[in-house]
Amino acid sequence: MTGQAVSSAESLSGIISKGVLRSLMSALHFRDSATIRHSRRVALLATGIAKHLGWEAQQITLLEVAALLHDMGKIGVPTTSSSSPAGSARMKPS
Repeated sequence: MTGQAVSSAESLSGIISKGVLRSLMSALHFRDSATIRHSRRVALLATGIAKHLGWEAQQITLLEVAALLHDMGKIGVPTTSSSSPAGSARMKPS
């Protein structure tokens, strides 16, 4: 199926297909379960605030997806570099 052929039942309001989101979240969970828990907390807090502010459902869904995927770049960073203070210092230019 192409991106446009995905039915609304299989997509999150035309933002991303549920299968793609599920795959990305699984990859992040496999790499680091603490990061996935963090992303879920960020999504809960962000959407809660958005609902309180009266955002429309489409905007809230977009925010939720963004919050869930905001640390996706960590998949390509070695664990020792991203999780330890010493590793972070090594990555900074002098």
